[in-house]
Amino acid sequence: MSSPPSPVACDRGHFLCSTGFCVERHQRCDGLDDCQDESDEHFCSPPSKSCGGPSPPHPLYVCDGHSDCSNGRDELNCTQETSCSGISHQCSSGTCILKKNARCDGVPDCQDRSDEEDCDCGLPSPVRKVGSFSNLDRIVGGTNSLEGEWPWQVGLLFSGNLYCGASVLSADWLISAAHCFSKERLADPRSWRAHLGMLTRGEARHVAEIQHIVVHEFYDASTLDYDVALLRLRRPWPASLAPLVQPVCLPTPSWTPGPLRPCWVTGWGYRSESDKVLPAVLQKAQVSLLSPSECKKRFDPVTARMLCAGVPSGAQDACNGDSGGPLACQASAGGRWFLMGIVSWGSGCGRPRLPGVYTRVSKLTSWIHQHIT
Repeated sequence: MSSPPSPVACDRGHFLCSTGFCVERHQRCDGLDDCQDESDEHFCSPPSKSCGGPSPPHPLYVCDGHSDCSNGRDELNCTQETSCSGISHQCSSGTCILKKNARCDGVPDCQDRSDEEDCDCGLPSPVRKVGSFSNLDRIVGGTNSLEGEWPWQVGLLFSGNLYCGASVLSADWLISAAHCFSKERLADPRSWRAHLGMLTRGEARHVAEIQHIVVHEFYDASTLDYDVALLRLRRPWPASLAPLVQPVCLPTPSWTPGPLRPCWVTGWGYRSESDKVLPAVLQKAQVSLLSPSECKKRFDPVTARMLCAGVPSGAQDACNGDSGGPLACQASAGGRWFLMGIVSWGSGCGRPRLPGVYTRVSKLTSWIHQHIT
């Protein structure tokens, strides 16, 4: 593969990307990843909504499921076909529509109805509360989960010890972080067991052997870019385990949670950097997504395959032992949950103004589908 050009400067009217590419100046801060590393979208002021003038609302606000304009014009004609881009939904036919979060929202928006296919995912049914454990047993700032609340959560045990988390994608496949398997001894699938339908450690509804581990071919152990891996189960988990075991929905490249929708990180990881004992019960903590610009301010390097999530105080965060587990966001009130991120890395646990860094799943869905379908 040839390397991208590295010009000293771009022609007038162009912007120099961090990749070395030049893009036209009007493409800066347009909401599209024209540079292939999002450097044209970093440190941008929020665009004007243009709600009342003759110009249409800015593409970032159009058909995102939220009425940004008081007259509602930003949410009109959302099934209208448009040019395909990172902020439009692509149907199986190859055509694209304006509606960003069309996947599995209960409304057929594509003419081929492909946006409502394979939607048996992301609808948990909590069934009971655990009262025998204190909330002091927690992910950083978290609380005990309910049984069935996060049915896609998986505990990955290496040689009998809880080592990482994962998420259920289908009856055959799990998704986790590549760094969980980066060392040679960790790459042997025979040493791993997946514990599904588990609320309390050691009490899994189903224990599965791993047949094959697929680490992304571009995974970089030094930067943790492309920190994603797929695990194929030796045998599918039995359908009778539903609803305690269920896939999480995969986002499309255009999918974005609303500004007020909750995102939660879950796992059995330590409750602080200095902790020595893993919690018994699956923990949950609500976190907020940061913009790519805010993420970039906190850490460098941060690539287009990464996102930041946390709270300013650091009081809610993932920690060691949560790696590979899910950051799930709900599409709408009562709607489905989508896998927005995979616990990847951070600077310690629970530190103020230092959020957790997650693998951004929406940037990798094409690679995921190539393997699991």
